[in-house]
Amino acid sequence: MRTNLYYHPNIFLHDATANHQLILKDKTKRVFDACSTVACVNLVESVLCREEHLLLAHTAEYINKLKVANTLCNQSESFFAHDPETVQNKHTLEALGRSVGGYCQAVADVLADKVDYAFCVGLAGHHAYEDTAQGFCFINSDAIAVQYALRDGAKRVAMLDFDTHSGNGTIRALADVDGVLFGETYQSGYPGVFLPKGVAPSNVKRYKATGRISFHNKWDKILEAVSLFKPDIT
Repeated sequence: MRTNLYYHPNIFLHDATANHQLILKDKTKRVFDACSTVACVNLVESVLCREEHLLLAHTAEYINKLKVANTLCNQSESFFAHDPETVQNKHTLEALGRSVGGYCQAVADVLADKVDYAFCVGLAGHHAYEDTAQGFCFINSDAIAVQYALRDGAKRVAMLDFDTHSGNGTIRALADVDGVLFGETYQSGYPGVFLPKGVAPSNVKRYKATGRISFHNKWDKILEAVSLFKPDIT
């Protein structure tokens, strides 16, 4: 079984210098430390993504806003708050670029049959919209990875999200996109209602899970849908 773990030490610097009380300074590093000790896992340093990759899920105006904020953070050794929770520092932009770069590397290697499984330690960003940072998320690496896979030759891509919160940004980015299946479970709370009333994208399977048994039952439904969908990559 060929398994790669994509990471970069500079990704950890965003958390390490964050100024929000809910951000653990070593959160991402701890994930890497745990995963990197698993036997037979190959470590691969993530390259910086190209801007064209960011544009797969975000507007040029928004990318420019992140660049301007990065310049301000570096010039004044300060922070740029997109909202009270989503605060950019001088390391954030590179951390985002390395995260997206790792996602794209992973997708390319799986589709090229260089590896069987690929894991990425980085900033996923499932709350980020095409033009807005929110919920601690700046760049939607999930949505970018799906679009990159489609561009790289995949015909069917499944994206699964099992965070406590709903992946609202990813859902809005991938809603009704041909060749894509999105599945998730979520609990009540953030981000609340984010789709217009009556809108239910046909390619989105999302269920509210209220406990362990509920979680298992809902994922049985999602995985059955994935099996019928027969994705080229998940």
